[in-house]
Amino acid sequence: PTPDAELWVDDIRLVEPVSRAGSAMAVDAPLIASDVGELSLGFVRQDGYFQQIGQDPSYRTTGTMQVASGARLDRFLPTGLGVVVPVSIAYARSTVDPQLLTGTDIEGKDLAGLRKPESWALNYTFSINRIQRGQSWLVRGFIDPLSLNGNFSNGRNTSELSTARNNSHSLQASYLLQQGKRGFTLNLGGLVGILPGFLRKSDAGNGLQRPGVNLVPGTIRLSSSINRSESDVFVYQVPVHRDSDAVVRPINALTHLWRNSAGLTWQPLGMLALSSDLASARDLRRYDDSTAIGRLAGASRKSLAGLDVGVESERQFGTGFSLTPRLASWLRTDFWGEYENE
Repeated sequence: PTPDAELWVDDIRLVEPVSRAGSAMAVDAPLIASDVGELSLGFVRQDGYFQQIGQDPSYRTTGTMQVASGARLDRFLPTGLGVVVPVSIAYARSTVDPQLLTGTDIEGKDLAGLRKPESWALNYTFSINRIQRGQSWLVRGFIDPLSLNGNFSNGRNTSELSTARNNSHSLQASYLLQQGKRGFTLNLGGLVGILPGFLRKSDAGNGLQRPGVNLVPGTIRLSSSINRSESDVFVYQVPVHRDSDAVVRPINALTHLWRNSAGLTWQPLGMLALSSDLASARDLRRYDDSTAIGRLAGASRKSLAGLDVGVESERQFGTGFSLTPRLASWLRTDFWGEYENE
């Protein structure tokens, strides 16, 4: 039999302990040029050995830079145009320099070709809107309600085991016409006179004496937009670059849609409101004809004025009404209904 033994450790000493001090910094610089534009810069860096009191160091040096800018291009255009053109640009970038490989105690400098995490994104938007009311009916009816918006973005994200790229853009043109009431007034005083006294003197009777009839829709809405988003994702087996990475096939994702919508709101009588909306989405992607679905999609494609407009993938139609007669100052009723077809 083995006799029992006890080991007492009075002191443990480390050879060459890590005693490197970390550092962290942050810089922020804004610039405002009256109401014409603005610019902001920001940078944050934290050393991998930096630590707060009571915390362990991350052993990952991180740096983040952000740049954002906005400008009013209409300030450089004649005021007679009556348009506003705001433009904004944003750029963000972050990097990571790992002193230790994630989840291990292997130093990053000992690995040749280590894939270091890094990401960046660029986004810029613009819009064109008219704010000055036109003098002629032609300008008020066709130019003032128009607006144009655009959004573009591009980015890349790299980690130790993957790389992702994304590119997307969106353009939208809108038409929103809001009109006042245009019609005539009916004189129904003789008809109201035959009603009982308690109804003739009520709010409902007063409203029926001279009701207004509106002949034109109050709101007309039209919209058309093109949206495209494409991304590629590469997945690797090890966190270091290898020659075999050149044959890695990406995981692709693509969305390319043309959306159109139209709608109107009409209030023919003060107590009655009608609405109707129609929306359609067309898929502009081209499918491989090696599958039955791809051949079916190819045969269903349409053209407009010689341009390929893809396949309609979604259609939605909806109508609604609202009836709110006022019987008395203390009593109101509300009847509404909706119909939707997809």
